Amino acid sequence: MVIEAARQMTIAVAEAYYVTPAAKGKVNFVTNKMDVTYRDFLLPIHTEILCIPVELRRSGASNFRFGCRLEFKQQNQCLVVLGFELSVIDSRYFQLKEAQLLHQFVKRLA
Repeated sequence: MVIEAARQMTIAVAEAYYVTPAAKGKVNFVTNKMDVTYRDFLLPIHTEILCIPVELRRSGASNFRFGCRLEFKQQNQCLVVLGFELSVIDSRYFQLKEAQLLHQFVKRLA
């Protein structure tokens, strides 16, 4: 649950603050790296999630790499820390790359 919450938070922050208006709804989010450190038990109670952006590298109008540190806190104690990196990629490129990989795979099966 913690990892999925971190993934969703990272995507939400990237989409809200870094995806350009022209690219909204036209990009895919791809997880590149994730690092989790559990400092103590996290209980299924109210949890504050703090997302701290640490890296933003743009490569074109729509594409960029985004990294952040996420802290999961309960009762003002940081119990879990995650490093999360994702790429935001133009959907057209993503679909083309996916089709090429699928074609290569099917070709190897034949």
